Amino acid sequence: FDTRGNASQAGEDRVLRVKGDKIESILWGSDLSSPNGLAFDKASFRFIVGPWDSDSVYSFAPGSLAKTKIAAGRGQFDGIEVLDDGRVLVSSWADSSVGVVKDGKLEKVVSGVDGAADIGYDSKRNVLAIPRFSANSVDYYKISGGGGAQ
Repeated sequence: FDTRGNASQAGEDRVLRVKGDKIESILWGSDLSSPNGLAFDKASFRFIVGPWDSDSVYSFAPGSLAKTKIAAGRGQFDGIEVLDDGRVLVSSWADSSVGVVKDGKLEKVVSGVDGAADIGYDSKRNVLAIPRFSANSVDYYKISGGGGAQ
């Protein structure tokens, strides 16, 4: 980070896997748009990536460098959770929300959560936890089967 808070890096973006004391690149390229959120979708055997510098959430299969766009939103993505029923939740700093991937778009589930950082999901209680980076707090929301929040 520079004195104005702008981030930069040497080289291309990478997604890394750490296994024991070994680190390996599993996805790389100049078109990854600063990958930030990452989750593994076991049912579809793919990684879901929320990039900071793009308005598109994408996926890639292990061992492949090919990206597939799965949804469009406002960008500045952070947290990603894949639910047991296959729905994908994504937090966005750009519009202070958490959305669910639906028909190639992010449909808002929760709005008005400034600094929505990496999210967590309790599948036994259907509760979404949203750490709010700027507020130094965590908000909790009950998520319905249809994707709405209470």
